Amino acid sequence: MRSIAKNRNYSPTVLPDGSWILFDADTASTVVLTPPAGIYWELCDGVRTQSAIVRTMCELYPDQTIETISTDIERMTAQLVDLDLLQVGAFLPAMEV
Repeated sequence: MRSIAKNRNYSPTVLPDGSWILFDADTASTVVLTPPAGIYWELCDGVRTQSAIVRTMCELYPDQTIETISTDIERMTAQLVDLDLLQVGAFLPAMEV
């Protein structure tokens, strides 16, 4: 299983429309995320597995199928890793949340 951790250099701000702005003061980088992507990024604490995050997102978005959410999570993970907003690593099974 994989653990997923957010890049803690970024400070989040949630806008009234639910969008997220992530700002890195060291590099003056700014990234805007959709509401689901922002929630996903916030859940990536390095302790939860991708499976646990999918389960949480299914609870938050009950009108979506697990297949749709799983596919969306895979896509978002790849995009956020490319933007250096997430790191994916090995996972210790005893820590699953």
